[in-house]
Amino acid sequence: MSEITENPAVEHSGPITQTDLDEITTVAELASGSCRVVYSTALCRSGAVLQIGYDYRSAALELVRAAGYTARPVAGSIVVTGAIDHLVLLEAQIAELTAKRDAVADARRAEELEGAMGGPF
Repeated sequence: MSEITENPAVEHSGPITQTDLDEITTVAELASGSCRVVYSTALCRSGAVLQIGYDYRSAALELVRAAGYTARPVAGSIVVTGAIDHLVLLEAQIAELTAKRDAVADARRAEELEGAMGGPF
């Protein structure tokens, strides 16, 4: 199964909002169940910056990406530059699943033909 990380082609064109920042912070905090992970946050022209504790930076980054945000580590912080358009993301997932389904159906038809014709093609 493919992993979704960054996909700038499906980012929102608008800026990250305070609501987005609140969600991003909440998601990043899930990197630890027992201590504070996000030390500070700021909205900026290109998105948002989160200062993350060193021990949880990698896990927080992956969680933020998994939640649908375009993010990268920069100088001890996480910089979030976009949010994935969830409709476009769903359409991409549907296309991927459709291609997989078609491949399985083609393989099944080939097996059925081989069985009916008495050998592989």
